[in-house]
Amino acid sequence: MQIEPVNSIDGRLLQVYACKAIATQWKPIRISHPDPLAKITALIMELFRQSQHFTLLHALTSCAALRHVLPYLKTPQQELSRYWHSVCAAFLTVHPSRFETGRDSIVTDGANWEDLLMQAAASEEATEHRIKLIYSCWLEFQRSHREEYRALASREIRRASPFV
Repeated sequence: MQIEPVNSIDGRLLQVYACKAIATQWKPIRISHPDPLAKITALIMELFRQSQHFTLLHALTSCAALRHVLPYLKTPQQELSRYWHSVCAAFLTVHPSRFETGRDSIVTDGANWEDLLMQAAASEEATEHRIKLIYSCWLEFQRSHREEYRALASREIRRASPFV
């Protein structure tokens, strides 16, 4: 499958969903882990760490958002399955050659969360994407205490994810 270049993430995702060879493979999945979003978020975090790709920035922040709404959904297992399919579709739209961009630029530098959140909001480059990513990393850090989230937030302050 070849993803045609378009100027929106939705446009690329729709190409994946329109591909008949892929559409036949979307089967409902069951995630038996007690915190399925922890597994999904960890995977997305690693992919975003390696790529710093704008599409995966959205995958990471959407996972943090889903954590808040999932308890209110009527069919949480079905929605998790659909969400996982959307993450897979997003991954398919990310060109593999981009996976060296962020690899060496993530380090735990000891920055504290209060400073990171204030820098995100005060920066001249304070886009909603940057703020949302850093806030999502903070939320996931509160839950998991994984330092990688702080390192991702710090990298975003130093060098914003390129808009693609």
